[in-house]
Amino acid sequence: MREKLLRAAEEVFALKGFKEAGIREITKKAGCNVAAVNYYFGSKKNLYLTVVKELWLPRSKRLREEFLKRVEGKRDLGGVIEALADAFFSSPFSEEEIWRHRRLLAHELVHPTEALDIMMLEGLIPFFETAKNHLVSWAPKRVSEKLMRMTVLSIVGQIIYFNLVKPIAQAFVGKLSERDIKEHIKRLSLRGLEGLEKEPAASS
Repeated sequence: MREKLLRAAEEVFALKGFKEAGIREITKKAGCNVAAVNYYFGSKKNLYLTVVKELWLPRSKRLREEFLKRVEGKRDLGGVIEALADAFFSSPFSEEEIWRHRRLLAHELVHPTEALDIMMLEGLIPFFETAKNHLVSWAPKRVSEKLMRMTVLSIVGQIIYFNLVKPIAQAFVGKLSERDIKEHIKRLSLRGLEGLEKEPAASS
């Protein structure tokens, strides 16, 4: 029953956010009574934080592991960027899991709770840090630490954007394969890093 509650809660929290999600809606979806929430979690807040810790965080960590697996053996900057894109485009999660994952984060960004710190400190920042360390290994040496961190955000931003707007991209550009998109992200990112290398040191 605990597992069913968690799954049902994640779906409702992803749809409505923490504040608007109702315990009765969650328990109805899970097929149990309201008392079960108090028994297993103590409160709606604890249920929500458990969803983040036991369902959201493991997916975030799995994505980091996917990147590490794909980046192994890469021998240039382009290879690292490819591995980063592949970790997202070849996600080990179902469409439903991806939807819930993104929606939970989106709600936190708009209406933050203490869960946002957990997501950032235990999920997002370690992943970004890992990506940055691999990029630094092959990036131009003049690019500062701050600019490398911004570059990681830029690359991940491109990847997430193209994942979210595939129908729009197809309508605007025409037929686009996953390979087309990944190659575009890689070329644009490499050119961007070349431009950063030429920037005056004071700009970093």
